[in-house]
Amino acid sequence: MKSRRRTHKIDDPRQLLLFDDLQHTDGLHAFYRRLRRAGAWLTLDRSTGQIFAGRLNGGLPDWAVKTIAPFRDRIVRDLLRAEHGIAPPAEHQTLGGGATLHRLPGPRALELDPPVRPRSATTTRRDPGAA
Repeated sequence: MKSRRRTHKIDDPRQLLLFDDLQHTDGLHAFYRRLRRAGAWLTLDRSTGQIFAGRLNGGLPDWAVKTIAPFRDRIVRDLLRAEHGIAPPAEHQTLGGGATLHRLPGPRALELDPPVRPRSATTTRRDPGAA
């Protein structure tokens, strides 16, 4: 008879406070990494605001579509920037004395960007999977 052991996993996020050198991984960045490993991509239809997900070979895993919903707003912003070149407006802050500080976005690592659909001359506008 096999014994069913529970995997050793720490679910309490406060455990990260005990170790200074550990960083909390953003769930969206982990989602992008999983999509890349699965060979999947995301694209945004600007006219309808729909996010489409697909994969060149085979079907799309269920987790890929289910995970889009909690991160939808952030994915839309990332896709607008990565696919269409539309950056969010610069943040500004009014300082004492009337000066205004404009915070421009810094450079982003490419692995933090969403995996976008590969473009080719024969690509049609029909997308196989909508989220």
